[in-house]
Amino acid sequence: MVLKQAGRSAHEASGDFRWCAMVRLAIWLLVLGIGSIVLPMMGMQFKLLSALGDNAPYVGGGMAAIGLVLLILGTRGNQKTDD
Repeated sequence: MVLKQAGRSAHEASGDFRWCAMVRLAIWLLVLGIGSIVLPMMGMQFKLLSALGDNAPYVGGGMAAIGLVLLILGTRGNQKTDD
């Protein structure tokens, strides 16, 4: 059975789509996490995290840590080995 791959990008067809999605998620988590730590110093906060009140920087730190781990795993998983 042959499946059509019409409309799919080269990344999706080659299997790099999962890597791209993980790295994209990691970058978003890093931006939101670091922003939720820095923005309260300027008297601002993301609307998404403002519901957490004073705990937003702690949750943001966790988000940044998870984003960093995902970024490291995503970039290591994409490296080709020469075996």
